[in-house]
Amino acid sequence: METPSADPYDALAPYYDEVNGEPIDRVRQLLGVLASYAPSATTLLELGCGTGAVLAGLGSGLELIGVDASPAMAELARRRVPDATILTGDLTTLRLPRSLDVVLCVLDTMNHLTTMVQWSGAIATAAAHLPTGGLFLFDLNTKERVATLEESSPWVVDVESGVLISGVELNGDRAQWHHRLFTETTGDAYRLVTSTIAELLVDDDTVRRLLEESFDVVDVVDVWGDDEPARQLYVTRRR
Repeated sequence: METPSADPYDALAPYYDEVNGEPIDRVRQLLGVLASYAPSATTLLELGCGTGAVLAGLGSGLELIGVDASPAMAELARRRVPDATILTGDLTTLRLPRSLDVVLCVLDTMNHLTTMVQWSGAIATAAAHLPTGGLFLFDLNTKERVATLEESSPWVVDVESGVLISGVELNGDRAQWHHRLFTETTGDAYRLVTSTIAELLVDDDTVRRLLEESFDVVDVVDVWGDDEPARQLYVTRRR
């Protein structure tokens, strides 16, 4: 029995953390960046918070707000990080009646915005919630990384709920991530959950042009290190 979903994020939400694991290394890196560039920060907004895995890892030293367009993801985040404020909404148009010290958009959420209008909207959202000097952190997949992953896909991963088969197709600056999760039911029956997620891959020059009106780039960190395909973390400050 196949279970397609109009919203691919809602379809994967119940299995997202199991499939992706805990983002321990990513959170550790983010905490290091915050310690270096915003040591006095007390408030943080995550755009595209998903199930709240990153917010949960940031600990109790910050007032945390998260927003996600997927109702299923947002509900999981509320359960996982009960002390955070979790909103369901569009990160490209969100406007809260306050400013914060840090805005975060990670785990290639920016790539999931598939038009330049959406990218500009996300950057405008970050700018609208930061004072001068406020920190905007975001990471993104590069074409180099996705091309390398395309060569090695599909991947088959055993998970507690069944078997996940994933792959990626690269076409110019567009990537399509295909996920098929076979979950066991009874006897020889299974349930198939399918999800296809599109990404837009934007080069560094374009990213900097989009940022230049509101942000200064103070650092770009290779998330994976020199021995892995590039995934870039941008550290920027509000002008």
